[in-house]
Amino acid sequence: MAKDVFPIPKEYEQVMHAAASVLDETLNPQGEPKNVVFVLLVGNVNTRIGNFISNGAREDAVFLMEEILKGIKQRASSSEEKQ
Repeated sequence: MAKDVFPIPKEYEQVMHAAASVLDETLNPQGEPKNVVFVLLVGNVNTRIGNFISNGAREDAVFLMEEILKGIKQRASSSEEKQ
């Protein structure tokens, strides 16, 4: 696995892994196919450094985040056009 440019900050690492486990177990019950992939983003607003954790493959998580960002940018630009 590639080393993160900004690793999960130590003070958040344990809670991020715990939250990811709860989300994964809730969204993908044991014994059923894993159909739901999530990305949990955590960042510090002061340092503007953050990271993510996901229950999917890294490339799937990055693709998902890129698609979400595209949608956010499209909605922002269409709402600006309406003003």
